[in-house]
Amino acid sequence: MITYEEYHKFLRSKKWKKFSKKLLSQVKGCSICDKSSQLLVHHLSGSESSWEDLFNLKNLKVVCRTCHGFLTWRIHKKNFLMAKKRILKIYKSKAWKTYLKEKAKEKAYLKALKRKRKHIH
Repeated sequence: MITYEEYHKFLRSKKWKKFSKKLLSQVKGCSICDKSSQLLVHHLSGSESSWEDLFNLKNLKVVCRTCHGFLTWRIHKKNFLMAKKRILKIYKSKAWKTYLKEKAKEKAYLKALKRKRKHIH
């Protein structure tokens, strides 16, 4: 599996730019909406793929900038929803409830300490 940083470094490489330029010259329009301007090559699996998949034509789709935005938004939304589920699971856990109780006790202690200091001065 490729890291996010490695994937984005790869997208800026001469090898990828040359390959994608050649691929774009063979296509007439966006594979989703048929628009013929602002075309780019979209990796279906992106950074989740292996190095070999990055040049695999089955993993590539030529799309316009607008459709690419929609495709990547869906991916980010899916990742966001998965992260949200994990976070909610943490919030419902016993450890999280214990942490909140300890934090509340600490806050109450500091508040009481502050009141004490006011009365002394």
